[in-house]
Amino acid sequence: MWANKKQTGFTIVELLIVIVVVGILAAIVIVAYNGLQKRAQLASLQSETHSNMTKLEIYQADYDTYPVSITDCPAPAATNICLIPASNESYSYKSNLVGGTSSMNNLISSYDLTILGSSQFLFTSSAEKTGYNEFTQYVDLAPIIDRYGLVKYQISFDIKSANIASKSTTQVYFQNGSGTRYGNLGVNVNVTTSYTHQVLTFTPTMSNSALTASILAFYGTYTTGNISTVKNLQVQLAP
Repeated sequence: MWANKKQTGFTIVELLIVIVVVGILAAIVIVAYNGLQKRAQLASLQSETHSNMTKLEIYQADYDTYPVSITDCPAPAATNICLIPASNESYSYKSNLVGGTSSMNNLISSYDLTILGSSQFLFTSSAEKTGYNEFTQYVDLAPIIDRYGLVKYQISFDIKSANIASKSTTQVYFQNGSGTRYGNLGVNVNVTTSYTHQVLTFTPTMSNSALTASILAFYGTYTTGNISTVKNLQVQLAP
C-alpha cells in the first residue's frame, strides 16, 4: 500500500491575506514617498526663492527700486535683471511701487515673486499693504488656483490693525466686487496693533466660473477703525 503523503502549500485564504498585506505596505510606501517628494520640492523652491530674493535686494540697493522684469535674458536692460528658473519651472514677477488704490495701497517699494513648479509652487511677497479704510486687498490668487486646482493651500502673513478698541478680528476672504471666481476662504483672525504671524489652510471651491479674479482681502468692519496692514505674504500647496 502506498503511504498517504501530506500535501503542503498555501491555501487560497493565506494567499489573499499575503496579497492584501503587500498591497497595504505598498500604499504606505507610495504615500510616504510622495510626501518626501513634495517636501523636497518645497525645500528646493524655498532655497531658490531665497537666492532670487537676495539678487532682488542687491538690485534694489544699487538702484533704489526693484527691477521691472526678472526674465530679460540673456542681456537685461538697465531696468531689468535675468533670473533663469530650473527645468520644469517658470517665474511670475511683479514690482510694486509706493501707492496704489484706496484698498491696495503699497507702503513700501516691493515685489511679488512666484516660482511655479510641476507639482508645487511658492508665492512670496515683500509688499506691505493697507487700505484707506477697513478694507484691504492684497493679491489675486485665481491664476495660481487655476493652475494647481481645487486642492488644499496654505497662506501665511503678518497682520496688524490700526485700532482694535471696538473690533479685534479681521476676516480673511476672497473678494472681487460683487463676486469671485473661487470661494471657501472665510476665516476670522485675531489682530492687535502690533504685527502677529498667521498661518491658514483652505481648500477653494468654484464660486463663479464666469469671473476671472479671486483677490485675497482683509475686512475689519467699516467705521470701527480696524484697518488692516498686511506684509510678508506667502502661499503654497499645504504640506
